[in-house]
Amino acid sequence: MWENIISALIGALTALGVVLLRERLNRDQRISKTRRALYAEIDSAEIEVAKDLIEGEYSQPFYRQVDFLPTDVYDQNVGDVGLLTEKEIEAIISYYSLAKTVRSETSALHTIAEEDEYEYQVGQSAIESLKGDLSVLIDRQEIALEELKAEFGEHDPQEEKD
Repeated sequence: MWENIISALIGALTALGVVLLRERLNRDQRISKTRRALYAEIDSAEIEVAKDLIEGEYSQPFYRQVDFLPTDVYDQNVGDVGLLTEKEIEAIISYYSLAKTVRSETSALHTIAEEDEYEYQVGQSAIESLKGDLSVLIDRQEIALEELKAEFGEHDPQEEKD
């Protein structure tokens, strides 16, 4: 009789262990995919190009030509960002909050530029503000990429397969 109880207990503990291990592996895989996707999106942002274009004297403003700040991956995975380390979360939130502000600024500039009576002083002031935000965003981009990459080897099982 005790043998049956012990066997059932061992079976139940083994099953529980398998379920917990599977959950841990799934969680690690979600973290890995989220980390890599965010890294790719942040790395693809062409902030330096945008800054160079805005500082140049181009007839067609850069914000009409390029969507230089992708945020789709972040928007679709914002719930999984909380699975990352605190440093990663802080860097990612800092980057994307300013990136979304810059997107709004470029959208506003596009609207101003489309109006018939473009107010030169207002536009110049907005462009100067945008230049400053782009400089800060470049720094935040570097920090976010460093934080994400720092976790690749230590917590990312996919790194070994590359």
